[in-house]
Amino acid sequence: MTKSIRTLFPNAYLTRELVHQQVIQIPMNGQQLTIPLEDLTEREQWLVQQLTHHADVQPFVPLSSFPPAWDAFILNQETTIPNSTSKFYIQWLYIQPHHIIIPDSHWLDIFQTVIPHVFGVMWLDPQTILIGTLTSEPFDLFHLMQEIEEPLSEELGELFNVFVGHRWPIQQFSYLIFQAEKEIFKQLVEMNQAFLTHLPAIHAWYAKKEWHNQVPLIEAIRQLIQLTNDEQELINAMWDASLNISKASKMLFIHRNTLNYRLDRFYSQTGYQLRHIDELTFVKSLFPQFRPQHLLD
Repeated sequence: MTKSIRTLFPNAYLTRELVHQQVIQIPMNGQQLTIPLEDLTEREQWLVQQLTHHADVQPFVPLSSFPPAWDAFILNQETTIPNSTSKFYIQWLYIQPHHIIIPDSHWLDIFQTVIPHVFGVMWLDPQTILIGTLTSEPFDLFHLMQEIEEPLSEELGELFNVFVGHRWPIQQFSYLIFQAEKEIFKQLVEMNQAFLTHLPAIHAWYAKKEWHNQVPLIEAIRQLIQLTNDEQELINAMWDASLNISKASKMLFIHRNTLNYRLDRFYSQTGYQLRHIDELTFVKSLFPQFRPQHLLD
């Protein structure tokens, strides 16, 4: 099992700056691993100095299990979506370990084993892991991650932050959407707080912060949903009934089983589960006729 550098050296940190006092710096993945001298014995200090005396700082080389065409797309070398004509759903996981980790293929193997439908994993930089999933049927990746977060952390010996992107029909996925989701992850990381989240769970915060700057992403989700009159009535009923299935079915004058069928169909078509308050609220916020007042202010 891989140990994090933070476990061995609690005060270590990564920086691109050269520090010349009371620390030893080791070139690693395009940055400098900086360890205070007080954390090292004299023997360790001498050994590190000898080993790094002639070392050159090398650019970070991503560790990847994606097919080459996807590597090029992820690394901004190509903007065309591979396999864009296939009838699959694509969804991305963005993961940040809490501590400095030496990129290790062991992690990639575990993610591909534990998480279903993974078609590739990439260690983008020392603290960012990208996981791609492809499915032919709807798959609730966010709630799966909630279930496996603790055992996965125990297996890897490390805590991590996770942002789950939207589930896109691959024909409607684009380079702009990919960049927009990566930007959301970047902003979450900059908040320096632990998280396992997706857009519906953070939409109130994000709407005030970046709603108008993420037109490609938000408009793409609106186009994906394209509410019918029946779906508008379904959303209103679930909202007015406070997610109570019995009350909502009475409001719609339909049987509970019929309501559940419609909820399942909506999830299958859009990726949003109207039985969950954060996802119901997010769908309402996407459309002017539904958007809560605090998102319009």
